[in-house]
Amino acid sequence: MTSAKIATKAASAITKMNGSEMDGRTLKAVIPGGSSAPVLPAAALAVYAALLAWKAKSPVGDTALAVFLAAVAHQCFLTEYLQGERDDELSMVGELQAELEAEVAQAGAVNEARLALFACYRPLGALQGARMLAASDATPSWRSPSDAITVGEVEGRTLAFLPRHGRGHRFSPSQINYRANVYAIKKIGAGAILSISAVGSMKEGIRPGDIVVVDQFFDHTRLRQNTFFGDGVAGHVAFADPVCPDLSAVAYTAARRVVRRVHRGGTYLCMEGPAFSTRAESGIYRKWGVDVIGMTNMPEAKLAREAEICYATLALATDYDCWHETQDDVSIDAILDVLRRNVENSKRIIREIALRLPLPGRCRCGEALKYAIITDRKRIPPAARRRLGLLIGKYL
Repeated sequence: MTSAKIATKAASAITKMNGSEMDGRTLKAVIPGGSSAPVLPAAALAVYAALLAWKAKSPVGDTALAVFLAAVAHQCFLTEYLQGERDDELSMVGELQAELEAEVAQAGAVNEARLALFACYRPLGALQGARMLAASDATPSWRSPSDAITVGEVEGRTLAFLPRHGRGHRFSPSQINYRANVYAIKKIGAGAILSISAVGSMKEGIRPGDIVVVDQFFDHTRLRQNTFFGDGVAGHVAFADPVCPDLSAVAYTAARRVVRRVHRGGTYLCMEGPAFSTRAESGIYRKWGVDVIGMTNMPEAKLAREAEICYATLALATDYDCWHETQDDVSIDAILDVLRRNVENSKRIIREIALRLPLPGRCRCGEALKYAIITDRKRIPPAARRRLGLLIGKYL
């Protein structure tokens, strides 16, 4: 087991042992007796394991681990770092500090989990450039994501769920802050996004209840912010093949294990909404050759590519839009009825996908920005570096 997994398991075990949840503000789950108690040896061991994981160049970006480290860091600060340090810890913390300071100077932003790890040993004010870090907004010029991200474990894999419309379906497709959502997912260290979306079928052969693993998009939206770039940084990502082949293949295989009628490949037309199509529009879309129609996958897929996150869609057909001569026109009642009948199928598909993770790593989604940024690095404004540090920092 890697140090990163040891740390994550230790954090999870400590939480369960104390029978409560950590939220980054309190250590009630770790520290009996409140904020004046020292860090327990078990918590210190988990922090040490996380430090070893960082030293071994293992990813320290798991959300549960980041929350745990933030909670321990808060406690260490309150008790003025009474826990003591091993000699090797002193050396590694010094190296971690140098790495974080270099990132702050270059991009104005750092990975939250590694920052929390450092804060378990030193106050954040000890970092050179701490003022710059404090001045940078967690979600730069973008508002908060649609809702809180729920993180859990499925078949031994850590998965996260973000309801794009918000809990209770509060946001229409045009109101969703797609940039904030994708940024938030990038921020927690997720490497892939699977979109499960209700769509209308534009083909006779795609029946309500069928699933389409789409491989192309037609963006017919007009009112949405569709890029992270601008304001001093010009970037042009390749988007000819807009979905991740690895994630799409896994999603298709998983869906076939659960649902009989699954279509591999198809074009998703993303309309602005929130009203459904007119008959004239539906007829024209059919002539364009698209397979399904929806309102949410763009610019979501494009932003995921800019964030170097793998992206794939399971499009669940709920109706025939309004083009079909013998079938009822699309309605909210019909959509919800099909979705309700497929909730359990969706859960089973997610479990099947979890069993097939991690992805094989053959795709190039993780280096989408390698040649995309054309702005002279010396001319990128400091504010832009801070705003996009999480996304482009490694290329600056």
